[in-house]
Formats: sequence, structure tokens, C-alpha cells
Amino acid sequence: MVGNYSNYLFICIFWILHSSFSLLDYLLVIINKFITKLQLKLVGNKFLDLSEIAKLSKLPKHIAFIILEDQINYSDLSNLVTWCIAAEINTISLFDMHGHLKRSQGVFLTQVNKKYSELVMKNEKPFNFKWIPHNDSSNDQTVIVNTNGVMYPDTNGNGNVIVNGNGKNGSAQENKNVTISLLSPEDGKHDIVLAAKAIGLKVHDRQIVPNEINENLVESNLRSNKNLPDPCLMVRLGRTASNADFLPWQIRLTEIHSIPSHHQVTSSQLLDVLQKFGSCRQRFGK
Repeated sequence: MVGNYSNYLFICIFWILHSSFSLLDYLLVIINKFITKLQLKLVGNKFLDLSEIAKLSKLPKHIAFIILEDQINYSDLSNLVTWCIAAEINTISLFDMHGHLKRSQGVFLTQVNKKYSELVMKNEKPFNFKWIPHNDSSNDQTVIVNTNGVMYPDTNGNGNVIVNGNGKNGSAQENKNVTISLLSPEDGKHDIVLAAKAIGLKVHDRQIVPNEINENLVESNLRSNKNLPDPCLMVRLGRTASNADFLPWQIRLTEIHSIPSHHQVTSSQLLDVLQKFGSCRQRFGK
């Protein structure tokens, strides 16, 4: 009988603690949203402070954003992409659990073009823009963005396009290259399974022997983000502390940070993450 009372007491204490922490977490979310809305109302969503970016000791060559929220705001997400391009972060991966970005890539690309045109067209030079949807029904696409933010398809595949029939807009050698990769769960663990099967078939067909299987061989058989550098920085967008089946092979040395939400995200939040990344010294296990 005493044991039953002890169990009930333990359950009550656990319930009280759980309820208290849940209420505290909820209040913090509400306060954070209120502060963000107040900041946006008072000063607006300012562009990324490039003078602060110039002070950083390092920037990620490849940044990955994991969207851990059910609803995607394509306008706010395109702000993040535009700020990264302005900061000279030229490889950007975006991952969502439900594949919304892949299915709505036209909407997202339109928003990126709109935000780029509004925010950085006066300061940016033309660049080659590679779009990797990781979709079997869509091939990788390359477009060229001119100084007015207008996108032209690179139909010749050489980085040159004819603008209004009377001139060329840059070249692949002169323009910087920006790559945006869209990812979903099937591009992560499932891709490793497919790579293992492909290697197993090669062993079965005696094209290779088991002793030849190494890290480079596995990597060469992966399809996701092929020929792209591994992300240096991964940013979780949402309150869930999870990597959500993001590419496990490619994030062995990735630094991970979080932003509470991509809805109404501000440039100062991205700057804060980049400053933390810039001040971190990686020891690689040493």
C-alpha cells in the first residue's frame, strides 16, 4: 500500500514539473514572438549588416537550413537565402521534413528572385545560379541573375545568355557561382542505403573487392549534394532540437546552431549565428 502511495506521489511530482516546464517554454515562445514583432514594427527587417560580416574571421562555404516547422513562409525563407548570397555564402541547402520545398520550388524560386531584386540588386554583380531540386522529375537547372535581379536560363550551358537580343550577360568565368539545393528525408539515410546496395552489386559482379571499400568509395556513390562541399554550418529553424534525418554522411564535422523560427526571421538572428560560427575554433577531435 505504501508503495502505491509512493508511485502516485512520484507521478504527481513528475506531472507538476512537466506542466511547469511546458508552461515556461510556451511563455518563452510567446515573449520571443512579441519581441520579434515589436522589433519589426519599430525598426523593420533591416538588411544584413555587411560591415559586421566583414569583421568575421571565417564564413561557412556551405550553409544548411533545416525547417522544423509545419508551415513554410517562402518570403521569410527567401530572405535568409538572399542574406547568405550577400554575405558571400555561395552554397545553400534547404531541408524540410515533408518535401514542401520540392513540390513548391517554383513558388520559392520566384520569392528568391523577388527578394534578391528588392534587396541587393544595386550592390551585386551578375552571378550563375544553380538550382538542385533533388527531384527525379526535374533536372538541375542553371540560371544567370543580372544586376537588376532578372533571371535568364543558361540555355547554352556556358554561362552566357542573350539579353533583349543584343548582348551577353557575363560569363561563367567572371561571375560567381551560387548553388541552392532542396532536400527532404529520402535524400538522407535512404541515399546511404542505395549507395550500399550499389557497392554490394559491384562486389557481387567482381568489379571491386571488399578491401577496396572505403570512405571515398561510399561518398562517390551518394547522389545527394553530389560534388558539393559538406555543410560547414547547419541552422535548425524551429524549437525542436533535432536534425530531422538531414544527410547524416555529410554533417560529420558540421557546426549546429538554432533559430527559434523562420517566420519573421531577422537579419540580426542570422548575423548572431554567423558570429558564433566565426568565433568557434574547430579542433577535429584533437
